[in-house]
Parts: sequence; structure tokens; C-alpha cells
Amino acid sequence: MNVLMIEEASPIGAKVADSVRQSGGSVYCCHNGPTNERDFACDALLGGVCPLEIHPIDAVVAVKRSDAGIVTRANTDTSPPLLYDEGIACSIRRHIPLVMVCDTGDPYGGPFDQWIEAASVHDEVSEVLQSIVSGPSDTYTQLASKALVTSMLIRNLDTSKARATVIRRNGCLTVTLTIREELDQLTIDSLSVSVHRALRDFDPWISCIDISVKVP
Repeated sequence: MNVLMIEEASPIGAKVADSVRQSGGSVYCCHNGPTNERDFACDALLGGVCPLEIHPIDAVVAVKRSDAGIVTRANTDTSPPLLYDEGIACSIRRHIPLVMVCDTGDPYGGPFDQWIEAASVHDEVSEVLQSIVSGPSDTYTQLASKALVTSMLIRNLDTSKARATVIRRNGCLTVTLTIREELDQLTIDSLSVSVHRALRDFDPWISCIDISVKVP
């Protein structure tokens, strides 16, 4: 499991990173140096390499401080920056699940609420992350199912039990298409291509898409 953290210098950030590593995961950070109110957090813009460009990130973890909320450049005049919002936004654009960690208070109430996949406290974050990366992704599953049904309707096929299940892990999508009837290989290939195209159009950053078809 590859996890992107915005930082791990804050007390809670360090606890989260340790928890992920102890569970066998790898942690990569957007910002690796000491911070002050004038620092810019993006390592890639400071001559480094963005972890998103070289690692298959499974989830991004952001720490929310209960007394100051998510610290961004907009409020660094009054709060020391424990994390910035750039890495979160970059991850969301790549459709990477966002886990918000907050040990006290409400983890919600920030600018990224609609994209939060799960909320956790620091000592449970590893279990939450494992659940996310090992289970089906609702977003990809809905997209693939819609593409499958649409493609089958065009071919006048029975869609009563047609569905897709998609798991996103290690930068790849594992897709299982379920259909009601046995189909010839050419038709199966055509359906798979339609689903593949829909997923690729939605997420051009994914490194591989593995599709299999089963009949219940």
C-alpha cells in the first residue's frame, strides 16, 4: 500500500506515518523539509520530484487540526502550517481516495468535504486505508457499470444482471464484468474495449487496466 501524506512533521502526521509503515505500507510526502509560515510546500516546484509522478499512490492522507482546520496559505498568518492544500488538490484531480485524519473534533467542515473517502483518527488510519484499497471503488465501479450496460444495450443484449466491479490498487484497475449470458469472444472483447475506454478517459493517469468477464 502506497500512501501520500502532505507532511509528516506535525505530531499527528508523524503518528499516522508510523502507523502506516508499521502495517507494511510505504509513505511518500509532498513536503519533506521544515516548514514556516513563508514556505511553499511543493517539493516538485523546489527542484524535487512529485511522488505522484513516480509512485502508484493508493490513497492520500491529510491531517486536520481541530483548532485551526486544514491549514492553507490563506490562514498561515494566524496558524503555523502543518499541511497545505496543494497536494490534496493534485491527488483529487487524479481520483486518488482522500482520508482525513482528525484526533479531536469534526474531520469535516473544510474545502475538500465532497471528496473525502473516509475519516479516521491516527491509530485507526491503517485499517481504514486497507479497507479502501482492498475493496471496490464506488466511483470507478459506477462508471464501468454504466459503460458496460450502454455497450450491451447498443448490441441488444440482456442487461438484467450486467454489472462491473472495479478495485483500484498499485496504480492499476482490476475490473470484473458480470453478464447474464455466454457471449462470443468478439462481443466480449467489444464490451471490454468500451469499458476500458470509459475508464481511461476518466482517469488518464492510471497505469494499467485489467478486465475479466464472468457469467454467474
